[in-house]
Amino acid sequence: MRWMLVLSCIWLAGCPLRPLPLPTEQVPPPAPPPPAVEILLPADGEPPPEVLAWLAVLEQSLLMEPAQARALMVPLEPGTEPLLVFHQALLHQQQDDRRGWIGARDLLRELLEQEHPPGVRPLLQMLLTHNQALINALQQRTNLGEQLKSTRAERDALEEKIRALTNLERRLDDRKERGAEAANGPLKNE
Repeated sequence: MRWMLVLSCIWLAGCPLRPLPLPTEQVPPPAPPPPAVEILLPADGEPPPEVLAWLAVLEQSLLMEPAQARALMVPLEPGTEPLLVFHQALLHQQQDDRRGWIGARDLLRELLEQEHPPGVRPLLQMLLTHNQALINALQQRTNLGEQLKSTRAERDALEEKIRALTNLERRLDDRKERGAEAANGPLKNE
């Protein structure tokens, strides 16, 4: 009897008594990795001197605190040298707030409309994309904060309604009990 119980449990559980055959299908090989981004550099591996100047300005600006960057910002006049406009865009970027990022984005867009040495355009495009991503992320965070605030207000209103309904239900139950006692009269112990 015990063996029948064990066998029936195995049968019901779907466990085969013999091993299952291995699948005959071959698993396809994994997809090859995407090609690496190719950076066009001269044969010696060094960027052109014009690009080195832009990279030096970038490196210098990235090390600044927002207060330092704010102190170095100057109003730009039309026709300002592109490297100075680039420096000002990076100073705006270092402000670490929406207004600064928008200023950097706008200056980078202006720069992308101009001619530059080879290798500068990808740098400008990358920084423009970065600033736009910062602006978008901040906007999403702001939207989520507003949604959270609204959801909390809705939750609080629903909790208040639940409390009111619970109190009403409790009062109705109390009235029913008092009404039943009044109709039946007081119970006598005999």
